[in-house]
Amino acid sequence: MLTPEGHVKVMDFGLAKRVVPVEGIGSQEQTITASLTKTGATLGTLPYMSPEQLRGEEVDTRSDIFSFGIVLYEMLTGVDPFKKPQPLDTTSSILKEDPPPLSRYMDGVPPVFQHMVRKMLAKEPDRR
Repeated sequence: MLTPEGHVKVMDFGLAKRVVPVEGIGSQEQTITASLTKTGATLGTLPYMSPEQLRGEEVDTRSDIFSFGIVLYEMLTGVDPFKKPQPLDTTSSILKEDPPPLSRYMDGVPPVFQHMVRKMLAKEPDRR
């Protein structure tokens, strides 16, 4: 989103939660989080989810790197590298397909930058 001053703000409220202090138990965040995050549960915005997130595996900052790689790719090219017409096809693309090189959509991308985006979008977390 753009502010009236022209500054860019990245916003996603898909999993936002309000933390309310509850007398005697600290905050209600623990209760809210427990009901949202369960082993094997999949939460997120499908076109921006990492492979491990889609498989219901444990996620860490490497999952965020993957999601940011998708946002960066989309900002540079105007194209989501994995999005397909049907949700199941998008899921399959994230899990199995390599994104097209940035050079397909834009000229003059420095090789180091192409490498960085490709690395961010590696399927295996240890390769990010």
